[in-house]
Amino acid sequence: HEGLIHSGHWLRAETLFVIDCVRKYLDSTTGPPASIRELEDRLALKRGQKKKLWQNIAIQLAHEFSIWFLPEKVRRKWAGLVESYKNIIDNNNKTGRSRMKFEFFDEMHALLGMSLFLAYFIDIIKMCSLR
Repeated sequence: HEGLIHSGHWLRAETLFVIDCVRKYLDSTTGPPASIRELEDRLALKRGQKKKLWQNIAIQLAHEFSIWFLPEKVRRKWAGLVESYKNIIDNNNKTGRSRMKFEFFDEMHALLGMSLFLAYFIDIIKMCSLR
C-alpha cells in the first residue's frame, strides 16, 4: 500500500463518500433497510463478508482521495455515524431537552429516517393500544 495513509481526521467529503458507499451497498442488496435493527443485521454479514465490505469501501476511498484508508477505521467511522444519528434521534424525541445537531444528520436521515419514523409510529400505536 504505497502512498499516504489516512491520518484519522475525516474530511466532510470522505465521510459523505462512506455514507454513499454504504447506501449503494444497501441498494444493491434489497433496498433501504426498514429499521436500524435491520440495518445492523444486514451489515452484520457472515464472517469474512463484513471484512470484505469495509475493505471494498476502503479501496473505493483510496481511489477517490488518493490516500490509503484502513478498513477497520472505515468500519469504526460508520459505527460512529450510526451511533451519533441514533443519539440525535433519541435526544430530540425526548421532551425538555434542547435539540442537538449532527453534521451528517441529513445524509443519515435520508438513508435511515423513514425507517425510524415508522418504528416510532408503531411504538406509539402499541403504547396507545396498551391503555
